Amino acid sequence: MMPSRMTVVFDDPNLYRQVKIRAAEEGIPAKAVVEHALKELFEREQRLQNDISTMLGRTTAKPVDWEAWEAWQAEVDRLDRELGPGPTDLSNVKKHLYGEESTYADRPGYAQVAEERAEFDRQ
Repeated sequence: MMPSRMTVVFDDPNLYRQVKIRAAEEGIPAKAVVEHALKELFEREQRLQNDISTMLGRTTAKPVDWEAWEAWQAEVDRLDRELGPGPTDLSNVKKHLYGEESTYADRPGYAQVAEERAEFDRQ
């Protein structure tokens, strides 16, 4: 997987300075400090959500398997390209799904609703 890139602009010069100092003290790149801080933030939030769910008697949600999701999305995209465009008028779904041209009108036992236009009585 190719690393993703992002430019971060620090509005607070003191925060930027703290990141640079921490990186220098630990002998690591500043991006590693930022990445570590974000991971810690998200893990802490997840732990908090799990604690709240446990207190409320809920089960915790399973983590999302993003690689599986991306593989599924790629397969859907491939099938879309392979199948080509579908119907644009879905007003008669049964026709598109089953090739069925008939309507309920020629089937006994089905009630017909608003088959004919009728004027309302105006008083």
